[in-house]
Amino acid sequence: MKTYQVEEMAGETPVSRNTVTAKLPWEAATLSTKKEVQARREERLWVRVTEESGRAVYKYAFKYLPSPDRRNEQRTGAFLFMVLADEIEMVKGHVRLGEQHLLRQHELIAQLERDNLPTRLAIELLHQLEDMQALHRLHLSRLLRMAVDSKPSFTISGHPN
Repeated sequence: MKTYQVEEMAGETPVSRNTVTAKLPWEAATLSTKKEVQARREERLWVRVTEESGRAVYKYAFKYLPSPDRRNEQRTGAFLFMVLADEIEMVKGHVRLGEQHLLRQHELIAQLERDNLPTRLAIELLHQLEDMQALHRLHLSRLLRMAVDSKPSFTISGHPN
């Protein structure tokens, strides 16, 4: 028997973590998640299993069995929407921080100019920061579009969204 670290993942974000003793990594994944698993391709929800002794990493996806009960589908949709909401908040933070960096860089350049010092490198860095900020804004707009396009079809406390 080996000891495995089992993490349920949403994209690259761990959402749960357990230590499990099992013979094989896929058995550890099944024991920890209480769901059957298969080899991962590019699924958004997946399981990362790390063998603690050798640090080998295995990747699995859930085997979704068709269910007449739509509650499982609704729960999965609700979970994905919550993960998306968390990611949106994180990227909003990146945009805010990027704005602060840009403002500070403009201030530094102005100070260098007042002191009659070279500004070439500071301006190059400013351009890089502006490019990065554009990427953050693009990422945020894509996430917001995903949120609008995939509003969950579930209810909370009996009230429709």
